[in-house]
Amino acid sequence: MGATYTRQSTYADGDTITAAHTNDEFDQLLAAFQASTGHTHDGTANEGGPITKLLGNSLTFGAATAGTDITITFDGESNDGELKWMEDEDYFEFSDDILIASTEKLQFRDTAIHISSTTDGQLDLVADGAVVIDTAGDITLDADGGDIFFKDGGTTFGSATNSSGNLIIKSGTTTALTFSGANATVAGNLTVDGNFDVTGTLDFSDSAITNVGSIQLDSISGDADSNTSITFSGSDVITMATGGTTALTIDASQNVTVAGDLTVSGDDITMATNTAGNLLIADGTNFNSVAVGSLSEISTVANDDVFLAVDTSGGGLKKIQRSAIVAGLATSGAISNVVEDSSPQLGGNLDMNGQDIVTTSNANIELAANGTGHVVVKGNTNQGAITLNCENNSHGQKIIAASHSALSSNSGNPSTLTLPSTGDASQELVSTGATQTLTGKSLTAPILTGSSSAAGSILFKEDTDNGTNAVTLIGPASTADVTVTLPNSAGTIALTSDIPSSGISSGNVATFTSGVADDDFLRVAGTAIEGRSASEVRSDLSLVASATTDTTDASNIGSGTLAAARMAAAQTAITSLFATDIKIGEDDETKIDFETADEIHFYAANAEQVFVSDGVFGPQTDSDVDLGTTGARFKDAYVDSVTVTGDVAIGDDVTVTGRASGTVTTNTNGQMDLSVSNHFNYTPSGDDEIELDNFKAGQSGTIFLDNSGGHTISVDSPILINADQLTAIATAGKYMLSYFCTVDQPNATLSNSANNDKIIMSVSGALT
Repeated sequence: MGATYTRQSTYADGDTITAAHTNDEFDQLLAAFQASTGHTHDGTANEGGPITKLLGNSLTFGAATAGTDITITFDGESNDGELKWMEDEDYFEFSDDILIASTEKLQFRDTAIHISSTTDGQLDLVADGAVVIDTAGDITLDADGGDIFFKDGGTTFGSATNSSGNLIIKSGTTTALTFSGANATVAGNLTVDGNFDVTGTLDFSDSAITNVGSIQLDSISGDADSNTSITFSGSDVITMATGGTTALTIDASQNVTVAGDLTVSGDDITMATNTAGNLLIADGTNFNSVAVGSLSEISTVANDDVFLAVDTSGGGLKKIQRSAIVAGLATSGAISNVVEDSSPQLGGNLDMNGQDIVTTSNANIELAANGTGHVVVKGNTNQGAITLNCENNSHGQKIIAASHSALSSNSGNPSTLTLPSTGDASQELVSTGATQTLTGKSLTAPILTGSSSAAGSILFKEDTDNGTNAVTLIGPASTADVTVTLPNSAGTIALTSDIPSSGISSGNVATFTSGVADDDFLRVAGTAIEGRSASEVRSDLSLVASATTDTTDASNIGSGTLAAARMAAAQTAITSLFATDIKIGEDDETKIDFETADEIHFYAANAEQVFVSDGVFGPQTDSDVDLGTTGARFKDAYVDSVTVTGDVAIGDDVTVTGRASGTVTTNTNGQMDLSVSNHFNYTPSGDDEIELDNFKAGQSGTIFLDNSGGHTISVDSPILINADQLTAIATAGKYMLSYFCTVDQPNATLSNSANNDKIIMSVSGALT
């Protein structure tokens, strides 16, 4: 076992073997296999024989030391081989050549992408997708045979060939393009879908140009006549020249200038629909279109004069005589010239356009409806209205019709407002907002409405002293209707002041019934007053009569105190109080309130603290009332179950006679929130990292790992775990992981180095 192992104990029959013996022996075994001080198995004395075979499906090389490369050396007689894992660079480095023997492949990602040699002397670069060559320098294709072939599925569709130093591009096996120095020859047709820029001379040898998309030219010149050209200037001007002289110009505003005569072989010159356009005639009588603002502008035009009109619908330029315009307006019923038409008629609505109808001579403006017709002022979105202004037109009064909803019951028949036919010139209409006096008027079913601060009222003025004094009848302040019926016979209504404040008279009480005795109590019985003796009053109040004489009955009852003599013989105090919405307490701030059926509410500091209902004793407000204090605790609590939403702090031992169970949370991504649960069922779907978040000092739990897929499992920096155990759980199987948290999570970000090695984790062997 090596020099580091010393046998600790020997045993004979009948000896007692203790745990210390076993522990000492196993400690020596652990020391022998310790990585830095244990045996090496290098073949030297006491170190064990050399290892010639490593068995296992998963082997680990290296000590997981940060920044340290791992080297595997192949010790030959004269030449050594070396395979090195570059830790920081994250790749393998080979110090010698690599030979792929025979037809074996160097594969990438999968078997469809590889570099191989299927035939001696041939290198195959194979991919089931694209092959991308990306280099910062040049790419050189050196084919000593002279040809570079392009194939699709093994079939050649083109090639690049060297022919005496010239580059020949073939399509299939046919030469398509030949490059000789700076010259290029196209064997077939050349099709250009985009722009074709030529800096030199493009000579088509009198051949036709067909199917041309876009050509950018500075000018076009005649082949046999240099004085004939079309020039396209940078100022957006097109110039056409013949005989070396400009014949036609089109400027950037689309104006066309013809240097010579313009001959139109057709019948029409079609103008645009823009009515502001002008037709200019170069004989000194230029025609400019003039917009006519009113008919008065054509009053001096003779009837046989002609107007030119532009048909904006596309009908062209039309000529119309003035007489035809006037006759057409009169025929259509439109207003033409009031001089020519003494009875004009409207063919449509008359839009005043903010103007007035005025007279120049102090004449009246009369609206005369024919026959049984009326002058109607129509409404639109508002009711029809007429405004009568003052003489300065600075103030006015409006006569306005009632709303549609108020007139809807008239069935289309307008209501009639008749002005007074009698009275002097100062006769006025009554306003709803004025304080005018009505004399000799009858009111049918009148309603006097009060304001928000005062009830409706009627004033009855006195007959003397100019009526300055009055008796006011005021409506009730109550929100309910009150009916007061006046007597149907003559007489005077008595006031409250007419009734004496003390004493009894026949004028202010009902008639006594017979049987009323001296010192009797009075009880209202319908419309009469009857007498009740003291014993009868006690009976009416369900009070027990006393065997002794008690002259304080009245005072006791009046003060709310009931003497013991007035209770049942077995009672010394009130044993029950039953009433709706009863309250018991020092004041309204501290009380017991029976305000709700089947519930009792307890108040303190003017706020409800707790309540009792059927099966519930609870606080009124969530998380507001403590059960006991730090200085005054409850002794024992006997409950069937406890449910809490916050933390539970226990200052002493906890004894559980039943099961103490917790929540098991299912997890598939390795990220486990310890504020949710202590125990997890973890099934990774691929290579994964275990990450524990929101941990607390002293928190512990378990993780059942079902790694049936044999995925590689790593842990986040806060977790401290044996590297061998981490390697072991990468083997397909099921494992139990236990963890213990040493501190509260110091930082919210787990990647922070301050979190390193804060959780201790151990792993069981594979579970069967």
